[in-house]
Amino acid sequence: MKIIGRGIDFVNHWLGNIACYAVLIVTLFMMFEVIMRYFFRRPTLWVWDMNMQMFAIMVFLGAGYHIYKRQIISVDVFYEKFPPALKLASDVIAFLCMLLFLGALLWTSYEYALRSFLIREHATTAFGPPIYHLKMMIPLAALLMILQFSKQYFEEFAKFFNKEEANNNVD
Repeated sequence: MKIIGRGIDFVNHWLGNIACYAVLIVTLFMMFEVIMRYFFRRPTLWVWDMNMQMFAIMVFLGAGYHIYKRQIISVDVFYEKFPPALKLASDVIAFLCMLLFLGALLWTSYEYALRSFLIREHATTAFGPPIYHLKMMIPLAALLMILQFSKQYFEEFAKFFNKEEANNNVD
């Protein structure tokens, strides 16, 4: 089980590092567009589309990475004051809500991405780049988030129950 957990961490860490380079590419594209537009009076046709694609890649690949790094929003003001059993109960509720949402996202986005892939969908802009590969990243991102959340919550549950077992053995 630990090997699978390390594999999930590795994949999300690796994809998150790739997503970081999308920020650099977006910045370079925007600099290029500004130079072309304001210095040479020759705006580009493709920069906006490419920036949108880079942003999508950054978001989809970076989602699992943020969960891996535990950089998600939480309300620690209340949570930190909860007793361990209430923390576990709130974690279970949060996990089930997350699983429901991401499961629905995975289910619906898979059909959406498959349809886009089958018709080799392109953007409706003047440049018209292919976008089916981006739509295929949505179910991938949902799956990676489900795996990362599941791994982390199962580790938290195991810690809680091992702590309870250790406390019972001491008595």
